[in-house]
Amino acid sequence: KESFRELLTLGLPIYLLSFYIKDVLVGVSFSLLGKDNTYEYLNLGVSSEAPKDLKSYIHLKNIEVAIGDRATIFNAGCSDCGWKELFHLEKTPQYKFDKNP
Repeated sequence: KESFRELLTLGLPIYLLSFYIKDVLVGVSFSLLGKDNTYEYLNLGVSSEAPKDLKSYIHLKNIEVAIGDRATIFNAGCSDCGWKELFHLEKTPQYKFDKNP
């Protein structure tokens, strides 16, 4: 909670996108536009009852917002879960396991 509150004090454009189906909140995402014009796609969450493709739709909507606000970089973070290749984004490993250091 505190880290999100601190982000709000930076004076940067904040994007809290909410997604409804039949007046029921089923998903949200939180992003900001950094000083270097990088769209930082920070977090999303969906209801357990949400359609299975809702996450892909939320990703797409964030890409649209970034393009609309003329972001020069779209930073989707390091997590993937298989969605990044759908949007031709580079996969960044979250960790590296070295069996023989």
